[in-house]
Amino acid sequence: LMRSLFHLANYAPERKNSLGRLCSYPHETARSQDNESSESNGTSGSDISKITSVEVKGIEKKSGISASISAETVKNITDNAGTTDVTIKQEVKKADGSTAYTVEVKATVVKAGNNLKLMKKDAKTGKLVFVDKKNYTVSKDGSIDLTMKNGGDYVLLNSTDAKAAANEIKKTVKATKSSTNVKQKKTTQFPWSNKLNMENVEKITYTSSKKSVLTVNKNGKITAKKKGTAKVKAVVTLKDGTVKTVTMKVKVK
Repeated sequence: LMRSLFHLANYAPERKNSLGRLCSYPHETARSQDNESSESNGTSGSDISKITSVEVKGIEKKSGISASISAETVKNITDNAGTTDVTIKQEVKKADGSTAYTVEVKATVVKAGNNLKLMKKDAKTGKLVFVDKKNYTVSKDGSIDLTMKNGGDYVLLNSTDAKAAANEIKKTVKATKSSTNVKQKKTTQFPWSNKLNMENVEKITYTSSKKSVLTVNKNGKITAKKKGTAKVKAVVTLKDGTVKTVTMKVKVK
């Protein structure tokens, strides 16, 4: 597949930051490459997409580092690519030239009024994790603004792709077993699946159905008190606001 390199050295669009003030990025550079895996932008991986990387200078604030993906940028990239089937990967730079964060988005979803969801790539696995539950709305002028306090690689998704990614995360909220045995005065930990990434979790609330038989603390540590059977219920709230309940039966011997 052909790889192309192009420089937008004289392309300096005005951008609106998240506070509505205009700012200019005088050195915006773009490079494109064919990519046969769509894992990076949160889709299923069956289609071939082109990723175009763009470097911009962010605006440093107390709340984080701000940058925009403008309608002009999207148009310029899609025109050069000869297709709208392009994923834009924007690398936001700090004043010292180091990378603050990156964000990917499909060119086709950057349309005025569209509500997008922000997710982050896990640094170890590359899988998408939740960031928050808010909507990131494309403004009337076709630009999308972000202010990020933490570094990393982010992805903006439309509702369909965000829902698919969220469903995959929800599947990981499970225990490795539905029942267990514990001896009196011994302890055990609630057995979460190792596929559950705690970065996706807002909070977990544990309760015991019979505190006289066993107790469970806020960290999921179960303490057996006397012989009997009880259930431990774990109510998991994910960062997108989804709530899922997982129950395990415990027999104290």
